[in-house]
Amino acid sequence: MNRLDSNEKASARELVGWSSLLIIPPALYFTGIFYELTVQAALFVAILSVVILMWLFNLLDDYIPPMLGMFASLFFGLAPAPIALSGLASPSLLTLMGVFALATVITTSGLGRRFVLNLLLKVPDRLFWQQNILVCCGLLLSFVSPSGNSRVTLMLPLFKEISDALKLSKRGLGITSLMAATYGGAMLFSTALSNSKSASIAALSMLPLHLQNQYLGVFWIVAASVPMIILLIMHLVSMRVMFPVDSAQKLSKQTVAQHLSELGGLTQKERIAGLAFVFFFVGSLTSGLHHVNTPSIAGLTILLLLVVGAFSKTDFQKSMDWPMIFFMLSMDSMMRTMAHLGLDQQLARAMSELYSFVDGSFVLYTLATLTTTLVLRLAFPVAAGMLLSFVILLPVTISQGYSPWICVFMTAIFSDIWFFRYQNSIYLIIWSSESVADYDHAQFMRHNMIMNLARVLCVLAAIPFWSWMSLI
Repeated sequence: MNRLDSNEKASARELVGWSSLLIIPPALYFTGIFYELTVQAALFVAILSVVILMWLFNLLDDYIPPMLGMFASLFFGLAPAPIALSGLASPSLLTLMGVFALATVITTSGLGRRFVLNLLLKVPDRLFWQQNILVCCGLLLSFVSPSGNSRVTLMLPLFKEISDALKLSKRGLGITSLMAATYGGAMLFSTALSNSKSASIAALSMLPLHLQNQYLGVFWIVAASVPMIILLIMHLVSMRVMFPVDSAQKLSKQTVAQHLSELGGLTQKERIAGLAFVFFFVGSLTSGLHHVNTPSIAGLTILLLLVVGAFSKTDFQKSMDWPMIFFMLSMDSMMRTMAHLGLDQQLARAMSELYSFVDGSFVLYTLATLTTTLVLRLAFPVAAGMLLSFVILLPVTISQGYSPWICVFMTAIFSDIWFFRYQNSIYLIIWSSESVADYDHAQFMRHNMIMNLARVLCVLAAIPFWSWMSLI
């Protein structure tokens, strides 16, 4: 009976979804024409609405709607092929492929298991410490990778190894708390550093050079310290409240030591995996010295793994999350088509007149920033949603006498708020992995809702500190 009810609900949702596709996109097209948009811009708005409606009503797999949007933009001639398909030439492709390959080799070689067993041997046998192994790994990766997708891809093998070593029951609170810690490690520190989020780097590049130099490095760490500390505390409190369990089965240090001894010495494949990780980590960390960007380093990493035979043809076919890669690249293409049509600037001009109510109140400015970012994030992925919010709100920020850094930071942290799976490519990587069968999605989402609220509260709590720094 429950299954029948579920099928009826799904059928009703699909009926409403497909009906909406017949009504809303044409209505938006004619509305755009009425408001004197070009035919191409009005068509793009209609195509974008198709993509969003397919996501909202879960009509197709998440990666299909943006691919449909990308090819529709090309088919209707909304932009030249080099722009309409520009995402396929994005440096993100190399980064994702390199990180997926690195994560696969670390897992299949046994290096991930060896690393986790060594950590479990050293930390106290409490789930709190085992969770925070993952959070600390995320912090370290935030220093070198501006991509949450890359960070979570590298951390998923660690999640799997820890959950297997602890023998946590599937769908239980313990293993779900480990997944929440994995996602938290990948995302908690995305705004703690100037280079931990690609959209933050892009937003900074839009500012005058003297402001870019001022905001990089120590200044960013200090200015972001209070909200980041508060956010971390709220994460730990939420983990304690939402997952009030310890390890279901106490871990015997003797057993861990025995498993380590059974592994023996480092194998050749483990050495290669370790060297590849060090190459990627150190290369990304020192890119300011040798001026080789992270995508190039990731590309070299996968090339080296292929040349030495550590990453096989079968691995290349099966371990690459091609649906996720095409999801991101096709969304990138659509955003570039939007910029080509000038819709981003038109939206910025249309919205900027709506913020006169702020009138010097930072709380109202915060609510305006939050609302703008959340509304745009319903339609756009994390990076595009943040950048568009930044473009719209920067003139408002300057007119209120606030530091432009405030606009960068707040749009960055609010863009990490999400409610639906399609909004977050980082979570989609988890969702499309084998790990999705292990944890309780509903319980994870309850924790995520708390962290959504925490991101707003930590900004409000930082107001006195930012006032002291003369940023507001």
